[in-house]
Amino acid sequence: MTNAMEGMGLDIFDAMVTAEDDMDTRASQLLAAAIKLARPPRKCVAFTGSPEVVTAAHNCTMKAVGVVGSYKHYDLNHADLTCGSMSELSLINVRRLFALD
Repeated sequence: MTNAMEGMGLDIFDAMVTAEDDMDTRASQLLAAAIKLARPPRKCVAFTGSPEVVTAAHNCTMKAVGVVGSYKHYDLNHADLTCGSMSELSLINVRRLFALD
């Protein structure tokens, strides 16, 4: 996966969790990402379009941003923040997720 991403000029990620990591659940994938980034899960944000991943992120003490796509806003209402697309997000909105922590 790393070679394919580099070949496309997408070597912008600090860490990746892929199928090659052989994680069984969404929660284990998210925790593996936190470990690879050397960040505590409570300081991480999962960006997803899936209600299942929002729940998994919360179970791991992560914040979750729901991106509307296959699922509508009301399906992602338990996310900490929802948006219509990633271009709608600003750094200030993401920082506000951690304002009360």
